[in-house]
Amino acid sequence: LPEAMIIHGDATNHDLLIEEGIDTTDALVSITGIDEANIIMALFAKNNGLAAYQSIAKNAKKWIKSGGKIYLEIGIGQESDVRKIFENETWNFIRSEKDLAEINRVLVFQK
Repeated sequence: LPEAMIIHGDATNHDLLIEEGIDTTDALVSITGIDEANIIMALFAKNNGLAAYQSIAKNAKKWIKSGGKIYLEIGIGQESDVRKIFENETWNFIRSEKDLAEINRVLVFQK
């Protein structure tokens, strides 16, 4: 990943994240090991963390055969936004899967 940026710092420091351009990134991977910090980073990300889903919805058709499925892990409260993004790119919503806390966590779409 020649254009990847790794930030080593306080994930809850809003000024640091903005200074590093988190609000303009195309994708964000947060691996702090602290759920609260990961959530905060996603909220600061471009389009509240939905930019990655927009890119996937637009580009995944190139990689998945007709009739193929894509499984997406989503954050709490993102289901309707992610569904709209994929349905606007002509993906068919198949189902959602709940996690152990009974929260919709995975969305399944078909090309």
